Amino acid sequence: MKKIRLYYPENYQPGASFELSGDAFQHAVKVLRCRLGDVLELFDGKGRVALAELTTIEKRRAEIMIGECLTVNTESSLHSVLVQAVSKGERMDWVLQKATELGVTIIQPVISERCNVHLDKTRWQKRLLHWQRVIISACEQCGRNHLPELNPVIDLSQFIQEKPQKQSFILQPKLGSTMHQLEIDSTKSVSFIIGPEGGFSEREIACCLTAGVNGIKLGPRILRTETAGIAVLAIAQSLWGDL
Repeated sequence: MKKIRLYYPENYQPGASFELSGDAFQHAVKVLRCRLGDVLELFDGKGRVALAELTTIEKRRAEIMIGECLTVNTESSLHSVLVQAVSKGERMDWVLQKATELGVTIIQPVISERCNVHLDKTRWQKRLLHWQRVIISACEQCGRNHLPELNPVIDLSQFIQEKPQKQSFILQPKLGSTMHQLEIDSTKSVSFIIGPEGGFSEREIACCLTAGVNGIKLGPRILRTETAGIAVLAIAQSLWGDL
């Protein structure tokens, strides 16, 4: 039987029983058609894993009994931060999904001058909840037991003012070094700033460089926003992480 992994944040203890409800119940029982006696692999998003047997299934809920509990580390040794300019619809979902699979530690969505996504506070909150579900689904699929941290959306200018660290890089064609030319301390955090569909403005680039952010390029071709972040994370994991 195919192993079914579900995100379910609880304090797992062998022999304990829990109600399985919400998205976890919907996915396991309604979508995957799990039956009594089936064993689920649960993870709490913080590294803890438990095997759980389905003991009760009702119309709107189910019960599980916790069996073996484990601490399983599948995290990369590289602490990486993806600072991603928000893009529309499936492009952003795709970035979040693949970044999660590649082991990103923190995802910081930002709004830049040329972003074409403009929402009010309520709709941003709904978008964040949607993105969180995308991340959870990616963790369920790829075997990660820690959820990457998803920060609230902020302006790029705020990130530049508050958060750039020594190992922060902005991706820009014809700017700075290639990834293979970088010398980084792999024991410390590294951040990559990715622009929107229309790219960063000259003013934004200048502000990043003035704040100590370094420029890097990914070859002679211009990559789409949904490609650039994934490419840079894959290269970083190959050079300094666990790929």
